[in-house]
Formats: sequence, C-alpha cells, structure tokens
Amino acid sequence: AMGVQKGDRVAVMALNGIQYVEMYYATAKLGGVFIPLNYRAKREEITYMCNNSECSVLFVGDRYMDLVADIRPDLTTVRHMIAIESRPEGMANYEELIARHEPDEIFTDVDDMDPTIVIYTSGTTALPKGVVLTFMGMSVYVTNTVAPADPGDENPDVLLVSVPFYHVAGATTMLSSVWGGRKMVILPQFDPGAWLEAVNTHRVTHSFVVPTMLKRIIEHPGFEKTDFGSLRLAAYGAAPMPYEVLVNSIEKFKRWPNVGLMNAYGQTESTSSLTFLGPEDHHVPEGPPEVREIALRRLRSVGRSMDDIVVMIMDPEGEILPPGEEGEIVAQGPRVMAGYLGRKEETSEAIRDGWLHTGDVGWMDEDGYLYITGRTKDLIIRGGENIAPGEIEGVLQQHDAVSDAAVIGVPDVELGEEVKAIVVFKPGRSATPDELSAFVKGKLASYKVPKYYTIVEDLPRNYVG
Repeated sequence: AMGVQKGDRVAVMALNGIQYVEMYYATAKLGGVFIPLNYRAKREEITYMCNNSECSVLFVGDRYMDLVADIRPDLTTVRHMIAIESRPEGMANYEELIARHEPDEIFTDVDDMDPTIVIYTSGTTALPKGVVLTFMGMSVYVTNTVAPADPGDENPDVLLVSVPFYHVAGATTMLSSVWGGRKMVILPQFDPGAWLEAVNTHRVTHSFVVPTMLKRIIEHPGFEKTDFGSLRLAAYGAAPMPYEVLVNSIEKFKRWPNVGLMNAYGQTESTSSLTFLGPEDHHVPEGPPEVREIALRRLRSVGRSMDDIVVMIMDPEGEILPPGEEGEIVAQGPRVMAGYLGRKEETSEAIRDGWLHTGDVGWMDEDGYLYITGRTKDLIIRGGENIAPGEIEGVLQQHDAVSDAAVIGVPDVELGEEVKAIVVFKPGRSATPDELSAFVKGKLASYKVPKYYTIVEDLPRNYVG
C-alpha cells in the first residue's frame, strides 16, 4: 500500500526480533531489496547507508527512534518511516499496518541475479560498502547447507540466533531456519547468560556465535550448570579464533559428546561461508604423535571448502598455486556477490576474471585444509566486526591537537583483534587517550574506538607519502 515495488529498497534499524524475519520475507515477496542497517553505526554512517541504498521505507526500533528522527532531514529518499514497537505521532506502526490489510499472498517474478539484500561492510575506504547479494546466491547457500523441512519430523531442530541480522551470518540464518523448518529462538542482543538460559529453556540444537561470544559463554559462571543435552552443533566464525580459546572450548564441552563444534570461514561478499572445519576435526585422537600433530595443526585451519563453491590460492599474477604455497585466497561460484552498490571500481577490483579476491592470505595443505596467515587489506576484525583503519585515521586527524595518525590491529585473546592508534600531535599540542576516544566515539560506532594509543614524533612514509 505504500507503493513498494520490485527493485525498491526497504531498510530496517532495529535489534533482532521476530518482525525482522517477517520484514525480510515481505520485502522479498515484492521483489524488493532488503537493507539491514548496523545498529551500532553512528549518525554519519546511517545517513550514508540510507542515501547510498536509496531506501524508500525505513523500519525503526524504539531504541533508535531519537537517532533516526535527528537524521530524518538528511535522508533524501525515505518516503515512509514505520515504528516497529511504539506508536509515535505522525508515524505508522508495524502491527497496525498488518492489522489494517488483508493477508493476501503476493508473488513477484524475479530473476536469479536480481538483488534481494544489501549488507554494508567496512572496507579499506572511509565509508561502508554495500554488498549486493542476489536471490540466486542466498538460495544456493541455503539449499546447499540445510536440509528442507520434513513435515513428519516430531522433533524439529531449534536454532538460537545471537548474531545480529544485519550481519551476513544472521541474514543467512533467517532463510536457512525457515527453509529447514527450524524453530528460531531470537536474542535481541547477545548476552552469555541469556544464551545459556535459552539453550536450557528451549532445548536448542544449533547456534552460531563469533569467537568472542564463545569465549564469554565458556567463561560464564552459568556454563557448568547448563544442560547441553539437546545441543548438537555450536558453529563459530566471522573473526579469527584464538587458539587457546578453541582448545579451552573443546575441553569445556568434553563432558557433552553430543555437542559438535564447527568453524566457518567466509565473507559477506561470498554470501557467508567459504570453508568449514567440521566437528570430526575438533576431536584430537589418542595415538601416535604424528597423528595427534596433524589433528592439532588442523585446529589452526578454517577447514575445507563448501561443496557449492571453489576456493583456491592465487599469486599476484593470477596463477593458481599448488598446496603448501602462500597467496591470496580466491573463490568462484554462484554465491559470489553481484558487486558493491554504486562502486564499479571496487567491484572490478574484488571480482577479476570470475574470481572473488578475498583480500585474505593463506595456504592449503595436501588434503585441502585452508590456513589463513594474514590479509592483503588492512582490515581489523574485532569480535566479528570489520573495521577500516582509514576511517578511524580520518576522524583522529580531525582533532584539533592531532597532526597525523595511523591505525592498526593488535592481537587480542577475547576479541581476536583490538584497535590501536599511533598518533602525532601538532607542535605544542596534546590530548589524553580518553579525550581522543571521546572524540572518535562522537563520530563513529563505539567498537571502532581505539583501545590503545602510542604517541610518536612522526610516522614513517614512503616516497609517495
């Protein structure tokens, strides 16, 4: 009734909830494009994402009502704003809209390569990049990773969703859960105590977490009191897994042999997972030292490629490398993104000769296990969130006392990486770390604020600056 048609963009700024799933499917049935906004983003980032995506409808959760009202004059394409929970004056309400209209089925013809969702992810540029994912890509991922629902199943799976729906892991979960006939138990935001309680209460069988979440779960005082008898798979990914956290997790779950751990490595650009390290690879067998050594080494890998996608190692000249040689990780298949929204140059750089260039560096062993050793891009991955150093550097350089700044990622056991800033002050000027952090926090999401600072007299630069 609001005029949303095929190709129109519908955005949402809210915490996880049942309505989120309804909104995606409603948009998809119209042939529209769903834009899940990162609720940790700040004013400038949200404004950019809304305008870049040209969304015409914006759903808003109560927590973000004031923020969205503040940026409303800057949103150039939004025609309708819908409150998900409350009923503010002059704004449509979600449940009232549903009650006011007939539940007629609508079917829209779409092509396989039409976009269904745009997920924004930080790149090496200052602003987030909108990754365009297609109906084909999402469908291929879901149908190749989840069995369809069995109407005769008396004990269907129960999936606990604790990652945000604006993340590709959350977005694909929405589809795979419905396709697989799974009950979804949705946490608005992750909390280790709430996660453990949900496993107990709802007899959860499957859940996906980022390594930071898994660390907090196994360290929570309620872990030992939780009945994990129903849990069959605890998958983790979206960020590097510290080895000591993984070994500790395996040890903690030993008394629950029914629980399988699985590592998934992928990107938004590949519509989620490229490789996985299955539960069988998380068991270190007793036996000859050489057998144990191989098993322990593989725990440091991200497993082998999924069946529906090809993963290879490539050198800078575009040649595929043999096992044991290090190069860039590239992928090919029907799940590769259509491109970055409105960014032809970056799309051409990321997809070359049919290969998605991940920007990650690694090598494969003789059995196809992939080991990640670094990144060609300068991205910092903190607790599953991609952070572009250039974005933070640009903000720090706006501070009155700062002459220059460089931002890097440093290892962190809990979050994988933490943000560190190396700062050069202007002559006669200075600022405390707290002052610098407050300045950055005023312009960017809180997870992008540097935790560490080092003050130097100058930054080393090459001949082009």
